[in-house]
Amino acid sequence: MTIKNIYFHTLSPLHVGAGRGTGLIDLPIVRERATNLPILPGSSVKGVIRESIERLGKKDNSLNAKLKDFFGMADNEAKAAAVSFSDAYVLCLPVRAFKGTFAWVTCPQILARYKRDLQNFNAKVPVVGGENAAVYSDKKIWNESKVILEDLDLNAMVDSNVDAFAKLIASIFFKDEAWKRMFLDRFVVISDEVFDFIAKHATEVRARIRIDDETRIVAKGALWYEESLPAETLLTGIVWQDDALAKGEDFLNILEEKIPKREMQFGGKATTGLGRMLVTMEGSDACKNS
Repeated sequence: MTIKNIYFHTLSPLHVGAGRGTGLIDLPIVRERATNLPILPGSSVKGVIRESIERLGKKDNSLNAKLKDFFGMADNEAKAAAVSFSDAYVLCLPVRAFKGTFAWVTCPQILARYKRDLQNFNAKVPVVGGENAAVYSDKKIWNESKVILEDLDLNAMVDSNVDAFAKLIASIFFKDEAWKRMFLDRFVVISDEVFDFIAKHATEVRARIRIDDETRIVAKGALWYEESLPAETLLTGIVWQDDALAKGEDFLNILEEKIPKREMQFGGKATTGLGRMLVTMEGSDACKNS
């Protein structure tokens, strides 16, 4: 089995719905059962990437001939796919900050999971507990030894264990030096408990209405609230290839070649601008020399 990492950068809010909600939010986003953290389901990842590769296959006979083995078939010639996609989990969540406008926030639990997925990355996961926040830089979001995220007043500290993760994530998601610097200045690691609270309450919730075509006013009962992951959210997952089903083909290399920094649309509400994402497998092996 061959495994590689895949990365997603939201350019606009992302709504992958979990059906009708039972609380204040009518259309919540899908979350993991155990952690309650937002995810992009592997089925959504596979569907969008498959559509993109099939579109490219119409112009490339060599690629088109490999699609049945690549993604599998569900007809009379049913066969398993050689390539599988995991759910993508939030790596960094953009959160409002009192100073510096916003921060890219993560936690030790997520970094430990990411380190496991990388396999060859040897950096230590920062230990952050209570109401503390470990930062890469004290230049942008540091406010008199505090980092204020949403309504949370956290004790700021510079932790050298943050550096390796910050630099790796920046190198993968941002090729432009200005954006890379922006990320490093705003990278924050908070405790698992505080991140759990933020992941529940710092997502984007919008009130939506439907206009009656005849009266041109809001239709009766047509007010609802829908949840989205905010723009600038960073997610990651893994893609793996069953070498026995691949029949000697390197499908992961084909993926890495075909989707470097490719913009795709995921989730619902596409006609209102939601779901624009940059997808890349570039940098999958960046950890080897770290």
